[in-house]
Amino acid sequence: MKEFSGGFKSVYKGPVFAVQKVPIRHGALGGKIVSHFEQGRAAAGLASKILSGVPSGSLRVVDKSPNLFLFDHNELERFNLKKAALPSGAKILNAPVTILDEYAHWVVGGILVFVLQLGLILVLFNTMRQRRLAEMSLRESDFRFMAFFDNSPSIMYMKDLQHRFMNMLFRRNVDDGDTIAMPLTEKAEEQLNDLMGDIDGLLDGTNSK
Repeated sequence: MKEFSGGFKSVYKGPVFAVQKVPIRHGALGGKIVSHFEQGRAAAGLASKILSGVPSGSLRVVDKSPNLFLFDHNELERFNLKKAALPSGAKILNAPVTILDEYAHWVVGGILVFVLQLGLILVLFNTMRQRRLAEMSLRESDFRFMAFFDNSPSIMYMKDLQHRFMNMLFRRNVDDGDTIAMPLTEKAEEQLNDLMGDIDGLLDGTNSK
C-alpha cells in the first residue's frame, strides 16, 4: 500500500478520496468509509430485538447508513483544510495527541482533589478561627466575672451542678476603709449549707400555706 501510494502521489498531487479505511493512513485524504464494524453493530441491534421477542416484520429497515466519515490529519494539513469544514461527526486519523488529551482524566482528577483539599483547609481554618474567638470571648467573660466577684461588697458564692459550694467571698470593712477577703472554710461551708437548708424549709412552708 505504501509503494502504491508513493507512486500514485508522485504523478498526482491532488487529494485522494477513499471508501476503505486502509488507504487513509497511506496518502488518501479520506471520505465516507464503509465500516464493517458499524454495519455489524447495526445488524447486532436488529438481531437483539428479534431475540428479545420483537417480530421481525415490525422492524424497520435501517435507512441511515452506519458508515462514517474518516479523514487523515496529515492530508488535511497539506491541503490547508479546516476541521470545521468537515461533515458533522467526522473522525480524524493521525491527529497529534497533546499531553492534555492523553492525561485529561488525570488532570481532571487532580483538579477535583485540589478543590476538595482546598475546601477542607478552608473549613478547618474557619473552625480554628471560630474556636479562637470563642476562647477569647470566654476569657473576657471570666475576667469580667472575677472582677465583679472580687470587688463586690456583698457575700458572693458559687455552686456546682450538685449544689455544692465551690467558692465564697465575704468582705468586711476595716478601720482604714479597705476590705479583706474571708475564705470559705469547711466549717463555714457546713454552717452555710445548714443556713440555706433552713431558708429553703421556711420558703417551702410559706409556699405550702
